[in-house]
Amino acid sequence: MRKRLLLSIILLLIFTQCSATSAKRSFGEVVDDNVIALKIRSQFMQDKAVHSNKIKLKVWRGTVVMSGVVEKQQQINRAINLAEKQKGVKQVKSYLVLRQYSKSSRRVQKKQKEAVEEQKEVKKEIVEKKNSDVEFQDVEF
Repeated sequence: MRKRLLLSIILLLIFTQCSATSAKRSFGEVVDDNVIALKIRSQFMQDKAVHSNKIKLKVWRGTVVMSGVVEKQQQINRAINLAEKQKGVKQVKSYLVLRQYSKSSRRVQKKQKEAVEEQKEVKKEIVEKKNSDVEFQDVEF
């Protein structure tokens, strides 16, 4: 009797740990999400408008998240459209960026970095000049 009670408690604990929670997915949800992702990737590869390996795709409980850099706005629109039409998709979030904006932001970051380096050099020169003035003053005394 005690063994059955203990066994049923253990089984109850195991099954409750296997069920889905807000932070975890059940095995079935993981399989469903992977199937959705594979079907969407397949559609991307077959579609002439999208046909991009640069789109990263993640699916979590039916929510599709796309990120990456593409050439044209039409690719973004088509990718979103294909993902939304896929069976099992509840929501689509797109973080796709056009290449032209990606490059310009890199240029801005590069210029910002150059400006910071230039400021460091100017500060270094000022400190060196102050130190050299101090050395000359010490020599004069």
